[in-house]
Amino acid sequence: MKALAMIYTSMIDNFLKARTLRNLNKLSETQLDDIGVSRELLAQGIHAFPWRIQNTGLQQATAPAVLAQFKQAAANDAHQWSRAA
Repeated sequence: MKALAMIYTSMIDNFLKARTLRNLNKLSETQLDDIGVSRELLAQGIHAFPWRIQNTGLQQATAPAVLAQFKQAAANDAHQWSRAA
């Protein structure tokens, strides 16, 4: 039973990473730079998670517009899933 729970958790984790990857790929280079995400790591897929640019010692602020886009994309995905059910 414990193994089944671990498999289920892994599947959900991979699903969420894939959805986040799709949403991140929709962003522009400037938006990705603002949040510190590397386009090259995104191209490697979910195995390269967390897709962060290596720490350069500089702190980059997260743009509110980018956060709003993530929230909107997540809301759209949730709406589509609820309609499909």
